Amino acid sequence: MTRATYVPIAVTSAWIIVALATALAARQTTNIEVAHDVAETSDAVEHKINELDQLIATLTQQQQRVLEEAREARMHAADQDREWKSLVGQIDSVQTHKEELSRQEKKLETANTARNEAQVALDKAQEEFEAAKKRLEEAQANVAKATEAAKKAAEPIEAMKSQIVALEANVPQVRDSAARAEAASLELHNEIERIETRAGELATERQMHQQEIERLMREAGNWISFSEQIAPIFHQHCVSCHNARNAKGQYNMASYDAILAEGESGLAILPRDAEASSLYQHVANGSMPFEAEPLTSEQINLIHLWIEAGARVESAVDTNAPLIRIMPRRPQPLPPDAYRSALPVTALAIDASGSWLASSGYHELLIWSLPDGKLIQRISNVAERVYGIDIHPDGKRIAVASGTPGQLGEVKLFDAQSGELLADLLVSEDVQFNALFSPDGGRLATVGADGSVYLFDLNNADSPQYVIQDHADWVNSVAWSPDGRWLCTASRDKTAKIFDSESGQLKLTFSDHGRDVTQSLFVGNEQVVSVGGDRKLRFWNLSDGKQSREIGGFNSDIVAVVALENALLASISSDSVLRIHSAADASLLRESKIAEQWSASLTARTDHPFFYVGDQAGTIYQIKRDDLTVEQSWPAMP
Repeated sequence: MTRATYVPIAVTSAWIIVALATALAARQTTNIEVAHDVAETSDAVEHKINELDQLIATLTQQQQRVLEEAREARMHAADQDREWKSLVGQIDSVQTHKEELSRQEKKLETANTARNEAQVALDKAQEEFEAAKKRLEEAQANVAKATEAAKKAAEPIEAMKSQIVALEANVPQVRDSAARAEAASLELHNEIERIETRAGELATERQMHQQEIERLMREAGNWISFSEQIAPIFHQHCVSCHNARNAKGQYNMASYDAILAEGESGLAILPRDAEASSLYQHVANGSMPFEAEPLTSEQINLIHLWIEAGARVESAVDTNAPLIRIMPRRPQPLPPDAYRSALPVTALAIDASGSWLASSGYHELLIWSLPDGKLIQRISNVAERVYGIDIHPDGKRIAVASGTPGQLGEVKLFDAQSGELLADLLVSEDVQFNALFSPDGGRLATVGADGSVYLFDLNNADSPQYVIQDHADWVNSVAWSPDGRWLCTASRDKTAKIFDSESGQLKLTFSDHGRDVTQSLFVGNEQVVSVGGDRKLRFWNLSDGKQSREIGGFNSDIVAVVALENALLASISSDSVLRIHSAADASLLRESKIAEQWSASLTARTDHPFFYVGDQAGTIYQIKRDDLTVEQSWPAMP
């Protein structure tokens, strides 16, 4: 039975109860009336009694029906109660099942976690098993290989023993032969010494004759100086096409010996016969220099006179040296009093005290006071373009790497206070990019487009201590390790290299950039960071040359990187974004857009509050280190 059926039964039972109560009330009223009419006649009483009996009978029947309906209602109510309680029990059962389900799900989750952990442990154990299995197989292979090697090594032992016995029998004879060979060797060495001595004597005698010829020709007024008069012509007009790397017509004119050697068409110079010399013929008819301004009549006549006089060279000249090194060193042109426009700031350097800044100029260095940025000095006698500036740790000397592309490279030392030229250290056939003092200030390393690394001892700087020619292309930069033991180079041949600074011996090569490597520097004594055309900072170990990490995210070429205190690196990219990274974890700490113009140079000191950036438009920016905001800027021009 449903609750909807139960409600009408309950209403019916209530009606019966009301009817019964009404009947009882009526009966009480009737009794009162009977008591009131006792005096009536018996017939009337009897009649009334009969009526009451009938009424009672009726009421009794009604009561019985009502009681029956109540009984049925109770039965229905009991059934309904059982059904209700059953439904409530079902509801409780559902909740109990839900709770049990939740407990089971938790057990399942715990079991899955345990299963996953067990699977991880199984996988790890499987990997370790496979590795151990691989090591076992390798060890077994090595044992087999070693066993085979031992077997092969043992095979000739008996034969060798027999041979030794035979040799021992011949030892006295061999000793005699060895003694004779030693004596012959000694005689040969003595002969070589005599020959070398004689060669030296002949060279000296030849030089004496050359000196005498030179003296006589000078006295006669017909001496033509190769180093002073001819070499400058050839260097300026010929060497760019006829050099060791690019010898057009297989004819190299980079040195005196090369000029007098054969080319593709034989000898280009026939001493004492200018008209028959193809070199003279080409310059005389204007076919050479190729696709360039012809030589002047004075230059052509000078070459004619030189060849007719025997195409001679000064006796003191190294005939195998590049022309640029035997030519007289002439002062560079003076810079203009005022620039028409600013030039790109290709190099910057700040002195140790932080009181002045040196920047590149046109045939000069420009010295600025700090922090106000006022021009306080101009140092001239510098090649056309300045590519590298370094200030000695004592602040008294400035090294300048400069040049004219494709024609000249120079490295010079200047007095920082007076601007006086202290040493003309190096001249080369192409520009010098970088010159850097050692940490102790006793040496100077310089690199350039000739692909060489030169190291000078500043206590005896007449010539390089050694020259390294291990790179196959331009060497863009050089850096010293903090302890001065190592040199690190970056080259257009897509490599960075480490050299022993004492011997110049190569230690290792790093080639992961796969592009032109523009700069490399040490981060401490054990780690190097290098920059390349791949627009990444790559960190690698001095011990093995293996890369440890890298920094990307640069939108343009990285122009320069400076190492700061606490393993920090400052970099400027060509789009003029200055960034500070942590070398420890390669994280970017802060960055700032400095200018709209492309940047060309960067300098900083660990104990100085500013960075200095030079751009392609000729502006120098003074930038606060703490927040990378521009404090001031000024045009780098007189």
